[in-house]
Amino acid sequence: MDTEMTCYASFAEVTEDFYCSAVDVLKILVLRLHDYHACCFHSLRDALYDCFSTDTAPHTHANVSTKHTVTASCAPRPP
Repeated sequence: MDTEMTCYASFAEVTEDFYCSAVDVLKILVLRLHDYHACCFHSLRDALYDCFSTDTAPHTHANVSTKHTVTASCAPRPP
């Protein structure tokens, strides 16, 4: 990441800067979009891990049936 881009905290600050070029604005937008997608991905990954983890998840009826559904869908077909 460019060091000059880290000084901008928001898109509003970028657009208020008189010397800011269109390339700088696009860099900020791409970085913000990347951060947003990374945050969403990590949240989804953590939620799925919590849902399917056998070490920490309590053995409730919902967890057991979900685990069996996933196992059954991944099983190889008989010859």
